Amino acid sequence: MEFFLLKQFHEYFRNTNLIPYNQFRINILGSKIDIIAISREVILVIELKKDTIKEKDIEQLKTYISWTKNNRTLLGKFFGVELDEAKIQGVIISGDFPKKLLKYKDDCGFSFKKYSLKNGKLELSDI
Repeated sequence: MEFFLLKQFHEYFRNTNLIPYNQFRINILGSKIDIIAISREVILVIELKKDTIKEKDIEQLKTYISWTKNNRTLLGKFFGVELDEAKIQGVIISGDFPKKLLKYKDDCGFSFKKYSLKNGKLELSDI
């Protein structure tokens, strides 16, 4: 899924100047942001899950977004871009969203997208 998303990134995030980076390592319990995409206006944090998401996956993305908000200056220096005014956005992409977790959708501050692979092409749909 990550390969297809990166390969076709601008098909899914049209009309943006976002530049995607995958496997961005951060020091939060030895974890990593799956994909972070940046522009001067937006920092997009993307969490990918192959299977059904769990509550801990939603919390994980919240942690990444919080870390990103607190470290804009560091990210800007790393990527060589001024990011102090960039809005932080997040998206979690998964193959399945249990109904019991959809209650978080309006409160979590990021979007949910369901993926499917058809004929070698990644398809994303809003949840």
